[in-house]
Parts: sequence; structure tokens; C-alpha cells
Amino acid sequence: MTFILSNLSFHSPMNLCWLCLLEFLKLDECPISTSIKLSDFHGLDYGSGMATSFFHGYLKIMLPNTGGSSRSFLEFIELYQAQHKVTFDVRKLFILLPMSCECFPSLQCPSFPNIEESKPLDELERDVAGVKKRIYKNSVYKIKKPNRERVYVSVEYATPLRTFKEVISHNSKYSKIYEKYKNDIVLNFYLTLKAILKENPQCDGLCEVIYYNDKNPDGSYKNVGNLILKRIKEIRGTLKKKKD
Repeated sequence: MTFILSNLSFHSPMNLCWLCLLEFLKLDECPISTSIKLSDFHGLDYGSGMATSFFHGYLKIMLPNTGGSSRSFLEFIELYQAQHKVTFDVRKLFILLPMSCECFPSLQCPSFPNIEESKPLDELERDVAGVKKRIYKNSVYKIKKPNRERVYVSVEYATPLRTFKEVISHNSKYSKIYEKYKNDIVLNFYLTLKAILKENPQCDGLCEVIYYNDKNPDGSYKNVGNLILKRIKEIRGTLKKKKD
């Protein structure tokens, strides 16, 4: 229900009815009420703000071909394939959005035993906001399939989630309220980012956003390598159907 209502307009008659019902039943603190209230900010909530900044401050710089002398993400992929004699099954930047906001420094870690680090893509230099030759680069990992074949993929966490987790973990003015509504904020981050990408086709086809529950019932972390392999299989299946 939270997922559905997070996109609703607070000022619609339906939502006004919801709010009257919530007020009558004294359910002001329930997740449904929270999602409706967050939607009333029309993009000014924390999650939407993070998504907008992430797109314009990073993805829009890294991904598309701007027509200048700098290489695009696809050109970096093609160069990498030629230099290292490998092939990317899907030539996209995979962005991970774990619901817990836990972003490991590297995807090569005990929780993901089938993921290995590889050399990163070449660096992109840009002059940004007074910073000369700021460096942007994307990581590359090898994910081992059950048949031991290795799949190359460019994948990383959405870095704003790491910052958000830091905000929550510190005893600041808004930490407790952010922690209380963390799930709604992360969901709004995902929904807003997907909407922005859809509005920018020059980036949408180069980015695959994976929003997922990263915890097992026992508290351990799910193997995101298997999740990425599953998504790659789905993408390749869709592309094959389009060709047929």
C-alpha cells in the first residue's frame, strides 16, 4: 500500500478522503499516512531531493554522449572491452538501492562470494563548481555464474544512500525522524530517480536501477551478485524478444 500511495497527490479528493479517515481513526502515524504526507512535498522531500541531485550531479555527467571531447559511458565500455578482451553482457551502469542503505566499500566481500573486483573503467575529467579536473570513474566487477563463467558488469551503490545512512547514524537534529521514515524516503528516492531517468532517454537506456530488500530473515545480507545476474538475464531476454 505504501508503494502505491507514495505517488498520489495529497490534494486529490481521494487523498483528502484518506486523510479524513486517518484522522477519524487516529491513524496519523501509520505508514499510509506517512506516504501521503511525504507526497505532499511534490519533490521537496528528502528522497526526491537526493534522487534529483544524484541524477544532475552525477549520472547526467557520467552517462550520455555530450558531443564534446570527453568519452561517454558506452565509449568507456567499448574501450575496456577492446583493451581487456572481454565482453559486457549488458552495457549499462547498474545502480544498487538496498533498502537498509548499507553500502559496502567494495562488492568483493564475504557477503557476496561470487563477486570479484576488476580494473575500473577509464577516468572522466570535468571542471565542476570550481573544482578543476574533477575525476569520475565507474567500477567493474566480475560475477561468477554457477557454471563458473564470469560476467563483467559496471555496478555501484547509489552513493546518496550511504550519506543518508551516515545522517541517520549520528545524533543530529533530524536523525530520529529520518530513521523513522527511512523506508519511505528510500522508496521516494527510487521512484523519483526512475521518473527522472524516464524523462531523460539519453540516460535511461544506460542505467539499470535495482531497488531491493538486501536482508535475509536472519539478518544476513542477500548475495547481490545473484540478484544482478538475474536482472542481466531478464534484460537479455527482453532484448532477444524485441529482435525476434
